Amino acid sequence: MTTYRINGMGCEGCASTVKERLSKVEGVKEVAVDFAGSKATIEMTKEVPLSALQKALEGTSYSITK
Repeated sequence: MTTYRINGMGCEGCASTVKERLSKVEGVKEVAVDFAGSKATIEMTKEVPLSALQKALEGTSYSITK
């Protein structure tokens, strides 16, 4: 499990959108998004590059960093 910082979330709905988009990335097994803490904890079945996670959030106001 790896924890990432999520920027740009303004509500619980935002957290749901982030979770939905990150969950669709190949190699991602499970995603838990903490709106209050501005973070996402991601369990992966294989190593997923940060760039793939960033790409999943393209077109939104959210960004992900390590």
